[in-house]
Amino acid sequence: MTAVPGIDAGARSARVRRGLLVVARALTVATAVVAGYFVLPLDSPLVVRTGLQLLAGLAVLVVLLGWQVRAILRSSVPSLQALASILVTMPCFVVLFSISYYLLGSDDPGRFSEPLSRLDALYFTLTTFATVGFGDIVARAPEARAVVAAQMALGLLLAGVVIRVIVGVAGVARRRNARGATAGSSAAEGRGPIDLVLLELPPGRSSDAAARAIADLVERGTIRVHDLVLLAKDDDGTPEVLDATASASAARRFAQLPTTRPGALDDDVVAEAAAALRPGTIGALIRYENSWAAPFLTAVRACGGELVTSTQLPAADGVEDAGPTA
Repeated sequence: MTAVPGIDAGARSARVRRGLLVVARALTVATAVVAGYFVLPLDSPLVVRTGLQLLAGLAVLVVLLGWQVRAILRSSVPSLQALASILVTMPCFVVLFSISYYLLGSDDPGRFSEPLSRLDALYFTLTTFATVGFGDIVARAPEARAVVAAQMALGLLLAGVVIRVIVGVAGVARRRNARGATAGSSAAEGRGPIDLVLLELPPGRSSDAAARAIADLVERGTIRVHDLVLLAKDDDGTPEVLDATASASAARRFAQLPTTRPGALDDDVVAEAAAALRPGTIGALIRYENSWAAPFLTAVRACGGELVTSTQLPAADGVEDAGPTA
């Protein structure tokens, strides 16, 4: 944990760690996929079944790509998320065709110029994908050549289109985050009012439900989280900034929320929020924009009006004032 005066550096460091964690997870998944290829039992005596398995695997790969694009758009570190997407997609693609070649060769070794082990099938897939084609292993049977042709066509699509789409989506996300980081007044730019809230959470209980509720508001476009800092106050009253990746933090799920203006919370604001926490508690300081109000403010400005001030009332005041009007 880092002391409060170093919040900006600590927050940036936490975001870097989150980005590296994304890449580390991708490498772990890629390693597990390749290791599973060599370890898991593979047995499919029918060519038709092998073809169906290949089609099913390609369908799963398409779903995976869609999920990766969505993750990039929502990430606060889109470049690293894009790299992670490529690190996961490429091994899955290669292993999928390696399995197909291995099963075809196991059913009938004559389908290739030599019997294929798992390593041979992986080697053949990589040389085909890289368009090297040493010629030491050749597909001879029509069904084997059909799979090779499919791999070459889909490999060109993956390298020429899919990866470009992933990189392009990352660029869109970076530009979106940059626009958010350099944005001026929310009212002047057609944005909603900005609120700053401090949530105090007991350290011994999970806050996942609260984090999911905020994530749902972000997903629906109701709010946009600019920046978020996790705080803690020891039993002796010493405030500190929590490492966003600390597994022991009861507020760790909040750190996974996408932010559009990292670093928007300055030292003074964070220090004031930390001082407001009770000893022995954890806090989530969140700066967010009320995106739902942007159309309303745009309409007000179109009429020549302007937002002068925005004040929140305590929930109790709202309940007392609620009621039908004559």
